[in-house]
Amino acid sequence: MTDRSTMGRRNRSRGNAFERETAKKHGGKRTGMFGGPDDVTVEDQFKIQTKVGKMFSEKFWRWLKAMKVNADQIAYLVIGDAPGPGTPRRVVVIIDERDWLVVKEKAYGSIEASEEGSGGSSDHSSVGTDVQRSARKFPKRVRKFQDRGVRSEGQRSSGSGRSASRRGSTKDRRGL
Repeated sequence: MTDRSTMGRRNRSRGNAFERETAKKHGGKRTGMFGGPDDVTVEDQFKIQTKVGKMFSEKFWRWLKAMKVNADQIAYLVIGDAPGPGTPRRVVVIIDERDWLVVKEKAYGSIEASEEGSGGSSDHSSVGTDVQRSARKFPKRVRKFQDRGVRSEGQRSSGSGRSASRRGSTKDRRGL
């Protein structure tokens, strides 16, 4: 049986290798070594948190792969909770990384790796080949992502997406 320090080193090494692999595939830079909440930054558009290990959900993967899609479709899984009245629903979207890279390439252009070294191995070792192999036709509306500006931290909307001045008072909403 391996001791705890050896297990910790292996886990950390596996996590670092996965960060390098993810940064290369997505055309980003590793930032995980700085101890922040993100592990990879892709330009100013995406921040990625990577996790690798036993927590991978086989149930979600089965549901995602059970969907039958045509060549011009992409399957993704939307999972939400049922929090009850007065609490906003939390929702996550799960998509196969190969499909995401195809969508990202169509919307933002080609994938250019800015991280040196490959590190690690996975089922998706040759992203370029996977992207070409699963090339699909996309509607023109995907191009809208190219025109969309990315908000800075201070520009996040507050809740309903309408400013406080447009919401009006309670009397205005009741029609009084």
